[in-house]
Amino acid sequence: MTTATPTEHRFQLTMGAPLVANAGWLSFVRIFFSLYLLAFAQTRSAASIATLPDAYFNPPVGPLMVLSSAPSSIFLVLLQVLVTVGLILLLVGYRTALVSYSLPVVLIFLAGIRFSTGKIDHDILIYLLPLFLARAWGSQLAVRSERFAAPRLDILALFLGFFFLSSGVIKAASGWLDWDYSATASWLDFYRTNYGAETALSGFLSGVPAFMLELLDWATVLLECSI
Repeated sequence: MTTATPTEHRFQLTMGAPLVANAGWLSFVRIFFSLYLLAFAQTRSAASIATLPDAYFNPPVGPLMVLSSAPSSIFLVLLQVLVTVGLILLLVGYRTALVSYSLPVVLIFLAGIRFSTGKIDHDILIYLLPLFLARAWGSQLAVRSERFAAPRLDILALFLGFFFLSSGVIKAASGWLDWDYSATASWLDFYRTNYGAETALSGFLSGVPAFMLELLDWATVLLECSI
């Protein structure tokens, strides 16, 4: 990998032409990332979990397993405030690298608290993104510009591949390749029953033959294992 200019980095992930990470483009990514989390992620507060009985608190495998109960709601609200402040600083481009390294720690901790009630989402890679772009997306469109350094998009790509592979392997081992059962049909029924998620696509798939739904199961596993 070689640096093309002080504000541009070329990196090779495949046998094709190298991709270019431009400082201006990455700055737009920083702004979009901040606005997205400010608009959507803030609505999923972990503070309410502190009001649940301890019996409902069962952290997933990881550092949070040392906790026997959820932290206090005041502590979780303070962390949420820190996240909001951090996202605003990231949005305007102030101390970008410092915020990019510290913000994921708080975001992942809060996500772990939310996941401790049983529902695990797939947004951890969104929270990890600042770590890989910390010294690359604060050189432009920022109130305090920082020196551009090559982003570690190669490591980000490795993480993405690992996440997809682990998901595909788990699906393959848990019945997704069983021709007597369709995971796609089961998830459609689950979302339709529990969330009222009736869309044109779900209505169309409801009339598709069972063997074609099973082909979707196989296609999902193959796609995730091949990325």
